[in-house]
Amino acid sequence: MNGKNQKTGQRRRVSQKRPAKRRRGGLRAFIKSFALTMLLFMIVGAGAALWLGREIIKNAPEVDLMHLEPNRFATVIYDSQGNSVQTLVTSGANREAATYEELPEDLVNAFVAIEDSRFWKHNGIDPRSIARAVVGVISNDYSGGG
Repeated sequence: MNGKNQKTGQRRRVSQKRPAKRRRGGLRAFIKSFALTMLLFMIVGAGAALWLGREIIKNAPEVDLMHLEPNRFATVIYDSQGNSVQTLVTSGANREAATYEELPEDLVNAFVAIEDSRFWKHNGIDPRSIARAVVGVISNDYSGGG
């Protein structure tokens, strides 16, 4: 009988170890199937996005220069008495390219004073204003950016 009890004890030990292996194998199988499912969804989603983008581009209207001209807004020029002198409505009439060197220094200083009075100290990146903007966004009291 002792031989049978020893074998039974060994069988119990073996049977106790098998469920642990099955659980690990089950978890691995679940993770693999989950990862494959997510990969499949990503591939299908990317394909759908590409198809949708192609359809949008295919059905988009043709763009030409006539559609890009300003046609709803006009610049009105007034004289010193407040009388309308001229209305600029054609393309390019109310916009003219200028280099930085062509702008008067007082105009540049006026824009800087309105937009960011400390601009000349930080040259475009203001950590203090960025921190203020982050705190404002978090506290829902946004008062400007950096």
